Amino acid sequence: MEFVGSLPLLLMGALACVQALLLAISLILAQSVADRAARGATGSEALASVPVPWRDRTSVGRTNDGDVTVRIRTPTVLPGTGARLRVEARSGAVQ
Repeated sequence: MEFVGSLPLLLMGALACVQALLLAISLILAQSVADRAARGATGSEALASVPVPWRDRTSVGRTNDGDVTVRIRTPTVLPGTGARLRVEARSGAVQ
């Protein structure tokens, strides 16, 4: 009986671990795209390496001084966390 009662807690813990993994992957992808775009790739070329679930959630912006900002909305598995889980990475080319 104790296992059945603790099953929802175990499931929520597993979902939280998966969500943390998705957040970490999003951060790695954002930094990778920012570095690639700062080295001279266009936004679409930099996005080519991003997996499909993240591609539609990614935006690439470039400032006048050459810095690149990449924002990714992380895919979610926990309800109600979609609007809050965003990562941002910045990179600039060395002159």
